[in-house]
Amino acid sequence: MLHLKEKLLKSNGGFKGIGNLLSVEEIKTEHCTEWNILKENVSLPTASLSESILKHNQLWMQKFSEKFEFQLAPHGKTTMLPDIFKLQVSSGCWGITLATAHQVAVAFKSGVKRTILANQLVGNCNMDIISSILHADPDFEFICVVDSVRNVAQLGKFFSERNQKIKVLLEYGPVGGRTGIRNEAQETSVVKELQMWNDTISLVGIEFFEGILKEEKEIREFIRWTLSRIESLVNLKAFSSTNVIITGAGTSWFDVVAEEFQKFEQTFSAGTLQKILRSGCYLIYDIGLYEKVEKRVLEMKLGRENQFSILNETLKPSLKIWAYVHSIPESDLAIIGMGRRDVATDSGYPVPYLHFRPGNSSDSICKVNDLWKIFHMMDQHAYMRINKTDDIQVGDILSFDIYHPCTTMDKWKNVLLIDDDFNVIDVLNSGF
Repeated sequence: MLHLKEKLLKSNGGFKGIGNLLSVEEIKTEHCTEWNILKENVSLPTASLSESILKHNQLWMQKFSEKFEFQLAPHGKTTMLPDIFKLQVSSGCWGITLATAHQVAVAFKSGVKRTILANQLVGNCNMDIISSILHADPDFEFICVVDSVRNVAQLGKFFSERNQKIKVLLEYGPVGGRTGIRNEAQETSVVKELQMWNDTISLVGIEFFEGILKEEKEIREFIRWTLSRIESLVNLKAFSSTNVIITGAGTSWFDVVAEEFQKFEQTFSAGTLQKILRSGCYLIYDIGLYEKVEKRVLEMKLGRENQFSILNETLKPSLKIWAYVHSIPESDLAIIGMGRRDVATDSGYPVPYLHFRPGNSSDSICKVNDLWKIFHMMDQHAYMRINKTDDIQVGDILSFDIYHPCTTMDKWKNVLLIDDDFNVIDVLNSGF
């Protein structure tokens, strides 16, 4: 790993959320390896990830995957942090899921060897990016999804002209949902087109995204219908191998997908199944979506065996946004130096978590008053409701938990990796 100072000077992330790289003294010395959020030598607002919580969450999901006997290809779009990709792969993940050709290129450059593009590969330049990667490393495994005759023909023509083969998954989607085949007639037409390109395109399995649906009953029905199509595809000799990949699961329903995969495997006898789940938020956490997931998982009582005891616990929020109190213009209103340029608001406003007054000892940091609440945000400011008698001052530091990490992480070129004492261990450079 590059020395932190060298890494920062080589990064293209600018100065947001890190220490003062304009200071000659800072650059000439080792001070930038001694940054600590509470000591005010990091510019706020900033985004941080807790190293200990990342390790906890990775182990938790690793044990969950062992319990349900699936492989994990977490969605890299959540963080787009190559250092996080490396952590996930080194911890046993099968590979990384991505959403765009650019993201696949970032993963490839960071050393990832297996990727699923959980999206259609459309457009000559995007195809050319993938073709270049496959040419540079013939052992690189790339799989994308298809759901239309037109896209299959485009892929077939492009990659056949380059004498390259490409692997695809047949994507299924619910009516009214996003992408994906909706019925057997569409399935038949796409499979026929795939068989026209046997020398170029290999169908290696099926894929779906259930998160567009809201109720558990309809989600289970959709998953079961999708899995039921595999037997018909086997009978048509549509797959290139007897090893069939089945992959699904976003953030909200990965436990339900794992259960349905396990049940289906018990009845499937036409080959072997490679079960891959793609949940991407488990390392970072989402304070809104995971509440229901945690309840369902804890009710399963998966941690009764010692080797799975960590499943008696829950996933934890590793991402925090830190900001100063900028103004208290009214007795019940605090204006925070954090806005929509720093944190997602599409699924809910950030939730205050820790409160610290600079100049005090680090052990004085404490949980915030439960009644403090963000109720409005602008580009660079957040409005927080407080009580008239609360002990809060301009210059105080607050940390916040967040909803929807995907649309928070893309606001940061540099993310601080911190220890439990809020020391900066590393600065993770984003691939967004």
